[in-house]
Parts: sequence; structure tokens; C-alpha cells
Amino acid sequence: MWIAIPQTTANSLSWDSESGKNVYKLKSSGVGSEIIIDSSSGENLNGSDVPTLMLTSMPDDPHLGHEYRYIFASLGKSFAFLKDINNHYGIRVERLGRNGPKYLVTWDGALAPLLRRVLHTPYYDVAAPQVVLRLEGRKLLNASSCFSAEYDEQIAATAKDLTETHIATFLKAPEAERNLDIRIAVLRRILNYVYSGREPQAWQTLDRMWPPVDGERLKNSILTAYRTGILSQTDGSDRCNITEPAR
Repeated sequence: MWIAIPQTTANSLSWDSESGKNVYKLKSSGVGSEIIIDSSSGENLNGSDVPTLMLTSMPDDPHLGHEYRYIFASLGKSFAFLKDINNHYGIRVERLGRNGPKYLVTWDGALAPLLRRVLHTPYYDVAAPQVVLRLEGRKLLNASSCFSAEYDEQIAATAKDLTETHIATFLKAPEAERNLDIRIAVLRRILNYVYSGREPQAWQTLDRMWPPVDGERLKNSILTAYRTGILSQTDGSDRCNITEPAR
């Protein structure tokens, strides 16, 4: 059958639910993109009583850059477009509570240029915090602050690299000689505070553990990424009605 994506997205795709295939073609402004039906499709991902279709697309035109696109739609009596999300990183579906809703878990792609610049390593995502999102109807909600305990685990894991001696040495070192493990640990701590909704603690960490000559620029870069990245596509914050986490 044919599914028509609403004109607001200027796309269309063909989907044959009986073929057993899961690779299709999306046309967007004359550029083809491969579409994959996510394995989570058919489940209830947005709190309704009908299954959700989750499509993943990554442009095959190198000029468009390496960015994933996710299209969510409701498969009730009629097809209904729910949400369109773009991000540099992939999104996975997880149930983070024993009987609670399913969440969309990813990293914020807007942080990638900042982390590349500061860490000078291809493994920049080692400092990136997770972002937890939830679909509610047609709304995409930021649920990250609902899982502060998980962020606290990431923050606690940096302690071994952030002793007073390590920090004192790091603050005195020229930029080219700043220890990479310390840079990663400080950024990891700052970003986990920011993305869990605790900015005051983040900036306290930055003031205490990052060289002041570059502190303001780093803070502004983090805020720009936070405000323009994947969270700029959300429609508000989750109310955190979650059940006991699974063990």
C-alpha cells in the first residue's frame, strides 16, 4: 500500500506490509534516501492504543552530511503522521521502567563539533551524555531529568580521574599538554549535569575544573548545542510518571 507523509514534510514513501522486506525508498527534494522500518514498529511507542510505525532514514547523498532521520506514524484505522526527528546519532527504543512506557534513547548530535574541537580525538562521543525522550501522542517530550540516578552514575564514574592533584596539574598545563583523560572526565561531568537539568552544578564544575581562559567559550558552546540540538525538536518536558526501574 502507499503511505503519504503529510505535505509539511514534503516526502512520500511506499511500504508493502506483506512483502517481508524492510528496505524502501524515500524521495526528499529530489534526493533518494534508504528507509528502514525499525524493529520497534508495531509496538505502542506514543501512549496510544494503536501500534506505531518507526522509520529510520540516513541520506545517501554525502553533501547532506551524516545525519539520521526518524519518522514516527500511528497505524490505526488510518495512517497518521506523529513526529519527525533529525539527529547525528541513531535512536534506540528502551523500556526504562518495569511496566512503564518505552523511551527513545540517543545522544545529542549538536555536541559533536564541540567535542571534536575540545578533545582532539575521533572518539569524542565518550564524553557525550545520553538523552532520553518519550512520545506522547504527537508530542516529543524530554524525559532526561526523570533519570537523574543514571546520570549520577556517569558523574560518579569520573571521580577517579578528577582528584585534587589531577585537577591542579590540568589547570596549570598549556592547552596542548592538557591530559586527554582529564578533559574527557571534566566534560563528561559537566554535560551529564546539563542534560539532566542541573545547570548550576554544571557551571560550578566548569569554574572549578576547567582552565578559566577557555571557560566562558566552553560554556557558551555547550549552551548553544543544548538549545539548538535534538532537544530543540521537543515539545516540552516529561512529567516523570515512571515505575520502579527494572533490575
